[in-house]
Amino acid sequence: MLEDPSAKNTRFVKDMTNRTPDSIGALINTSYWFLDNTKQVEALNGRVPLLFVTRNEWNDLATQWAKKHAPAAKVVSFGKHMMFLGAS
Repeated sequence: MLEDPSAKNTRFVKDMTNRTPDSIGALINTSYWFLDNTKQVEALNGRVPLLFVTRNEWNDLATQWAKKHAPAAKVVSFGKHMMFLGAS
């Protein structure tokens, strides 16, 4: 999962994820799958700056969605999941 699975980066991920009990983390993660915040994002479009940061493989999908629902938003895509942990 990590681009740079060094001991430091692995420890960082474990420390961050262990701050939330597993059962609560699972509920938060799963519950968000069924939420659609499109209307809220559309209401914010042009009123506040919006920035969507995605990994490279989601760039086309995210850009198409943003053009339709939040044309004033900026979409930035890079790396892959958790790739920021490889940066020094």
